[in-house]
Amino acid sequence: MKNKMIITGLAASLLIGLPLSGSGSNVLNAKEGKIQNDEFSGIEKVEENKIFLNSGIVVTKVSDEKTTATDEDGNLEFEVIRKSESQLELKNLKTGEVKEIKINSEVYYETPLEQAKTDALINKDNQVSEVTTYAAGPPKGSVNGYKYKRTTNHNTLLDSAKEGAIVAIITSVCGPLGTAAGVAYSIASVYKASKSKMMYWKERTYTKQVGKWQLSVKTQYNYYKDSKYKKYIKTITKYKTYQGGGI
Repeated sequence: MKNKMIITGLAASLLIGLPLSGSGSNVLNAKEGKIQNDEFSGIEKVEENKIFLNSGIVVTKVSDEKTTATDEDGNLEFEVIRKSESQLELKNLKTGEVKEIKINSEVYYETPLEQAKTDALINKDNQVSEVTTYAAGPPKGSVNGYKYKRTTNHNTLLDSAKEGAIVAIITSVCGPLGTAAGVAYSIASVYKASKSKMMYWKERTYTKQVGKWQLSVKTQYNYYKDSKYKKYIKTITKYKTYQGGGI
């Protein structure tokens, strides 16, 4: 039987500890580059903390808490603020309308069989993107040996049919852009095409001790189309290294 508890935010998914390095101003270190994959053909290029869409929309990760999106003419249209672990604020900068968007969360622990099924599903997708937060990749020598800790099922209201707003909401949830930009856009395209009102994702947390006082945390954000978390879309993976603490 699954051991469950209902929470109102993402607090249970955070480490009690301090990141070794990096901040909102320097973690977005992806190099400028053209997107080659046809699946991400809606993106013109990715530059530092910006996604340039072919439509003219530019999504910018301003900080850990703030993401903006322009309209097709380059004028600011939306601003998404991560107000807390359980709440986003979506502001239409043209009309002044402000919407509070709640993030609903449920923590549980997957059985080994459930883990294996989820892993098999993700491994079928050869476009899984691994984005890092404080380094260019997992700590040296730490790729293998991560131990599963827990899974948190999340859902939130998209509350907008606009492409820029959806991409901004996704990047507000999963953090820095980096190589995840194309995947974030691809996920947004699926939700937009299906006219989804809700976004669903599983946050799977793994840890590995990489030093006497250092802990590496691997987090998978697995996105789905449905409330039963069966219709898988794509995954974004992040790594962080913490000094002390534990989860």
